[in-house]
Order: sequence, then structure tokens, then C-alpha cells
Amino acid sequence: MLAGVWVGDDLCDVISVTNPANGEIVGHVPNIGSAETTCAIVAADIAQKNLPAQERAFILKRWFDID
Repeated sequence: MLAGVWVGDDLCDVISVTNPANGEIVGHVPNIGSAETTCAIVAADIAQKNLPAQERAFILKRWFDID
């Protein structure tokens, strides 16, 4: 999600992420350039500032609990 608009692998090339221990592909990430990266950082900064601290804490705790 980038500034409220989904940016996914259907809009750009992707890079395979591999497990270095066994070479298995564990996921894919968009192959984006510096302009898209900058936009994503700005959008994340704005979104983070618009969330109350309690909600940010809840999200971080959920990330921690993901196996």
C-alpha cells in the first residue's frame, strides 16, 4: 500500500527472496527504484503519525506474535 494505493507485483517486476541456508524461495518483493522507495518512506511516515500510540503498539505486538 502506497499512500492508499496498492502497489504490488502486478505493477512491477519482483525479486525472489531465498533462504540462504537451503536456497528455497521464501517470498517475493517488488523490484522498485529510488523514487518509489522514497514515496513509500514518506507514505509510511505520514501513516505512522496519523495512528494513535495505542494502535501502533497493537500492530507491533501483532508483528512480534507472527510465527
